[in-house]
Amino acid sequence: LNEDISRRILAVAENTQVSTRIRAMALSTLLVDACRDVNRNGLLYILRNVQEDSEIRIKAYLVLAQCPTQAIAKDIEQIINTEPTYQVGSFITTHLKSSTGFLKQIHVSTKFPDDPRKYSFNAQFPYRFNDAGVNTKSIANVIYSQNSFVPRSTSLNITSDLFGSGTNIIQIEMRQQNLDKLAEHYFGPRGVAQREQTELDASPWPIKRKRDVSRYEIEKFTKELPVNSSNNLKLDINFKLFDSESMYFSVDNDDLKVKNSVLDNLHQQVTIPRNKKINSILIDSELNY
Repeated sequence: LNEDISRRILAVAENTQVSTRIRAMALSTLLVDACRDVNRNGLLYILRNVQEDSEIRIKAYLVLAQCPTQAIAKDIEQIINTEPTYQVGSFITTHLKSSTGFLKQIHVSTKFPDDPRKYSFNAQFPYRFNDAGVNTKSIANVIYSQNSFVPRSTSLNITSDLFGSGTNIIQIEMRQQNLDKLAEHYFGPRGVAQREQTELDASPWPIKRKRDVSRYEIEKFTKELPVNSSNNLKLDINFKLFDSESMYFSVDNDDLKVKNSVLDNLHQQVTIPRNKKINSILIDSELNY
């Protein structure tokens, strides 16, 4: 990336008026230009802002950790030792445990929970093929948002030391948004499944007073309401092979509407217009001799 494009991408990541989905993509793009000094102040500002979504702050940290300096390491040490957010603190501390260079010198005096079922984490698994003399490492990132009980972003990266330098062999990234709200809509205490059971258990001849509305009629009315469009499922899956993007899959159900229960096929009527994008490259290689 040239400097102008890199600054524009950072401006998108800093803009709180832009959706979290776009900002997360912008920060992921900056990973390929992590050593540019002019971006570091903006990334540190995002990381320091405790009002930001945890996912955005962790993504900013990953860009900084991609190409750290001694000054950046000191800033991260100051941030992590005063960090009030468990999601951010848990991820950074797990990442620092397997870091090298300047990041290895960071001393963390604050203890954060390390339950992978609820908190963001980084895990690295190095292994060596002695016969081939090849070192390989698997890196997994699981990032939660403080607004969701389902992981917002997950990634798996397998790298290997080939020809004297680290090479990304396989990289898989998946990001979802509103999966928890969709699950709550169907299976929550006031969800479609619960309303269906309530309807089955209701008496076919409810007794009601004058000008009274029964619970049965309220449930029947509310299940006709559409899902809030801002709560629709957004899914992005990215697959890279040898640092070349091989497949990108995106789903954005902007017009998801649920008209009836999903449990009874006779009454089920779900309309899910989908916007899908699939790009694939089998092999992208170059040979110079």
